[in-house]
Amino acid sequence: MKRFTIALSLCAGLALASSVSAAGKKELPPAAKKAGVTFDKDIKPIFEKSCVECHGEKKQKGKLRLDTLANTLKASENGKSVIPGKSADSSLVKAVARLVEDDAMPPEGKGKPLTAAGLFVGEEQPAYAPELKHLGAVVIAPGAMPLQKPLNIPHIYVLARSYRDAYKVELSEFTAEGKKLVELAGEGPVTRVFRASLEMKGPFVQPEWSKDFAHALEQNIPGKRKSKAPILVVQGTADNLVQPEDTRALLPRALASGNTMKISWYEGKGHRDVIEPARKEVLQWFNDRLQGKPAPSDQAK
Repeated sequence: MKRFTIALSLCAGLALASSVSAAGKKELPPAAKKAGVTFDKDIKPIFEKSCVECHGEKKQKGKLRLDTLANTLKASENGKSVIPGKSADSSLVKAVARLVEDDAMPPEGKGKPLTAAGLFVGEEQPAYAPELKHLGAVVIAPGAMPLQKPLNIPHIYVLARSYRDAYKVELSEFTAEGKKLVELAGEGPVTRVFRASLEMKGPFVQPEWSKDFAHALEQNIPGKRKSKAPILVVQGTADNLVQPEDTRALLPRALASGNTMKISWYEGKGHRDVIEPARKEVLQWFNDRLQGKPAPSDQAK
């Protein structure tokens, strides 16, 4: 049975990776083979971001509670939602995979869908879904290089929380108020972080990354590994959020790693207004991958 995945990313933030049969029916990807997975380290942070608002200590919709491993394994009003070792028989797994939109979790507008960044999806996909045939990824204004210095923008607190949990960095560059924003970044949208910062005095972060945080950032520079699928990058030349020179530096790095990558530049367009003029190219690129046509690739200069 033919399967494929497609990833579409906005600024290296959101990506879609789903499994579809030749008949067009959504299917559950195979279970990941990652070793050493624990609930507290790997699963709980995801549930806290996307699920516990409706299925936590204060509220248990459908009598389903996901804040601890013991509670997750208990039966809800519809029976057990997780059956260890049998993801295909676990209703919770099917819900977060959004196989049936009426049963999808989290529901539309409630929490963040469980997603992965576009530039990395082709690099990581063989580990979490080796049986899928990944056809390609489109990334719009990707974060191709780590931030050289901390910036007081809402996304920096989302980044800090993720790196703290993944790499156990202490966030010594953040002040007490900054660390409050880091905690808040895991509880809701970035707009909530922004509004909270307006009610604080600051400063929130020191002008330089700590050694540990800088080391963690260096480990996440895209393009150093080979993606199993081609990549289309779309960006405006007037982007003042993701620097065009960082994206230009991505290309030779990615090509040297054996990647198939094309970067399309849109003259005078910024970080957000590039999306509309790029839409036709993006859709055509997707269609060509589905038709089995070879993906275009830039050449190293």
